[in-house]
Amino acid sequence: MTLKEFILQGEQNVITWDFKLLYNNGELSGSSNVETICNYKLLNKRFDCDNTDLAKNICKILFPHATNTDTLNSWQIPIKRYLNYFHQDILENHCNSNSRYKYTFGVPDYKSIEGLIRKQKLYRSNSSIWSYYIKNKLGTITIYNEMEQYALRCHTLGNFMGVCKGFNMGRFLSTQDYPDLAFFHMYKYFSERDLSISNAEIHLEEFLRGSKGNPKETVVSNCVNWLNNYDSWATFVEKHYLQSFLEDSSDSNSMPKEFWSNHFDNKPTRNSYAPKEEFLKYISFVNQAILERGKAMYDALKNKAS
Repeated sequence: MTLKEFILQGEQNVITWDFKLLYNNGELSGSSNVETICNYKLLNKRFDCDNTDLAKNICKILFPHATNTDTLNSWQIPIKRYLNYFHQDILENHCNSNSRYKYTFGVPDYKSIEGLIRKQKLYRSNSSIWSYYIKNKLGTITIYNEMEQYALRCHTLGNFMGVCKGFNMGRFLSTQDYPDLAFFHMYKYFSERDLSISNAEIHLEEFLRGSKGNPKETVVSNCVNWLNNYDSWATFVEKHYLQSFLEDSSDSNSMPKEFWSNHFDNKPTRNSYAPKEEFLKYISFVNQAILERGKAMYDALKNKAS
């Protein structure tokens, strides 16, 4: 699909259009959004929505200071948490002091599923093993509407953003891809930078990590250079259409919206989860925020791509 064809679909179709359908003319499409995203995860490395020509062209137009494309909210951690909260009956209890999965439940027969994936020449990873298992359990489990919609929203227009090199992996390694944590630390960076407080980049160091061939110092430096293209947090928000992810969507100076209570209280951690009583509320907020951001991005695309 060309960018022109994408835009001509009209607002409602554009903001709900699933980029996973770009693969082999919709070959990944399943009987539900959850099945579709499971099919996608089983293909990973062979096809990435972030790296499609359409996604890259959109980000090049909307985010000229970016070098890479990122998916803000990811699927893998939330679906694991959903099943841990609402379908422990299909998972294996890993709650023992000798397990690195302490206090969580995981996929039964993990090694057997890994072997099946290998035989079928599918992508083999923790994500694909979970996806294979979930796909084969869809007839026996309940998927709440919030998660069914989230499975779609993850790869729609409003969940893509242009970022600097290293930002995507850098934030994933410490925040589990929860963008509110990244936004919160970026907000603090802008606040201190604008007051000429020295070492404001310490707030970026708190959530960014390095990876093979891309050390932390380089990732942080890339992020500083990227953010310094914008004269304030409000400008950054407006140029990235992030108002729907703020506490007050009508005020671009507003703080980022905290996805659940006390999420901002501690340093970013890979063991940070929404409590069960707030989980579906958090997913609902993100679903709506992605839609609203998609509308703003669609309006901008119409103007900039014409």
